[in-house]
Amino acid sequence: MGRTSRDADVVGIVARLREQAAACEALGSPMYAELLERVADDYVAGGPTATVLAPWADAPGPDAIGLRLLGSVHRLVLERRAGALAAFYPSVGGRWEPHQGSRAFLELLAERPEAVSEMDRPPQTNEVGRAAALLGGLLTLPSEWRLPVRLRELGSSAGLLQLADLMGAQAAGQRWGRADSPVQLLEAFAGALPPAGWWPSFVDTLGCDPFPLDATTAAGRLALSAYCWPDQSARWER
Repeated sequence: MGRTSRDADVVGIVARLREQAAACEALGSPMYAELLERVADDYVAGGPTATVLAPWADAPGPDAIGLRLLGSVHRLVLERRAGALAAFYPSVGGRWEPHQGSRAFLELLAERPEAVSEMDRPPQTNEVGRAAALLGGLLTLPSEWRLPVRLRELGSSAGLLQLADLMGAQAAGQRWGRADSPVQLLEAFAGALPPAGWWPSFVDTLGCDPFPLDATTAAGRLALSAYCWPDQSARWER
């Protein structure tokens, strides 16, 4: 008997979930790595994950359905609408435990599949740690190019990176930027460090995004926070 389209959908979705699990592990989120592996197993078994992800069976890899699902559930946790699951989320004071936490996650999907409604929004953290890449590039410009910056940002989400000149950075005992800034990018650079003594100043900024967020609103802050990985405390502090 040949493989059915359903079989192909299962293989595709499970592969994407496991790839994202490996990425989360590599990027320092053991909680999400373990949770995505359990979600993939549940999808294969035809559990509640299969019901929730059914509309996304044909979604391409860049749609990041695993992160969409995790972010949607995290939103419920942050809104205090996830019941017992919150006890396993460090972002609200809980402690992750793989077996019990995964079981509570799947129980929430089974009991309230309609509540997982944020999956239509692509993952957008705009987490300010990413400003290190922008700043590192600017800091390595030749000295004759070190002029006031007009910043044009594609995929700006909430535009937080357009405030990068107001931040400070540290690495290997050296400092750059504003030492008095409440936002300090620790271990911002690796390898050959950029020269010290100059820090960019943004005189004009403009960003665009197909799904922009407004960080000055409660809804915007919630969406941004929901896509921050809950077991990465340094990101939460920033």
